[in-house]
Amino acid sequence: MINNKGRKIDPRTKAVEDNIEELQNLYEQGLSIHKLASRFGVSYFTIHRLMKKHNIPRRPVGCPHSHIHVGKLKELYGQGLTIQEIASKFEVSYFAVHYRMEKHNILRRPKGRVPKKQK
Repeated sequence: MINNKGRKIDPRTKAVEDNIEELQNLYEQGLSIHKLASRFGVSYFTIHRLMKKHNIPRRPVGCPHSHIHVGKLKELYGQGLTIQEIASKFEVSYFAVHYRMEKHNILRRPKGRVPKKQK
C-alpha cells in the first residue's frame, strides 16, 4: 500500500489507523502511548503521529504519578514492597514512584530485599 507521498505504508500502521476510534477509546480509558504501541504492534512514534494526525488530545505530562496516594505509598513501602512492586500496583513506572517518594521525603531503604512484615 502506498500513501499520497509515494511512500510504502506498513500494514500494521494501516490497521491501527483503521481502528483509530478503538485507539482513542483505550487512550481515554488511561492506557499509555507505550502500552497502546505494544498492544497494536507498532512503535511509540507511530501511535504519537496517528494521535496528532487525528487530533486526539494528549493527557498532561506528569499525570501518572499524581494518583499515587502518599499515605498508601508509605504504607506499602513500610510493609517491605519494592519500588517496582509499588509501581506495578499503581500501574505507573518505577520512576513515577521514585519521584513521588523524593518529593515527599520518604527515605529509601538500603539496597536489598527487606522481609515483609508478618501479620
